[in-house]
Amino acid sequence: MNQRNLIIGIITVLIVGVAVGFLLMKNQILPQQEQAVFASQEECEQRTGQLCSFQMCDYIPSEKTLEEVCGKNFKKGWVASQP
Repeated sequence: MNQRNLIIGIITVLIVGVAVGFLLMKNQILPQQEQAVFASQEECEQRTGQLCSFQMCDYIPSEKTLEEVCGKNFKKGWVASQP
């Protein structure tokens, strides 16, 4: 009986681990939320009140599309840094 409970416990932990891993990977693959993009760092920081960084997406592998790599409606420019 103890061996059976141990095996059931191990299987449960493995299933939960796989489910959590899948959810974490799924969240990374989802496109980023659309952010306001600014022409300059100064404008971005003044309008958002946050530090800003320049985003660009200039490497697109030949087997991928711009939307797959960079996200839908991607725009190059200055965006507020994520906290």
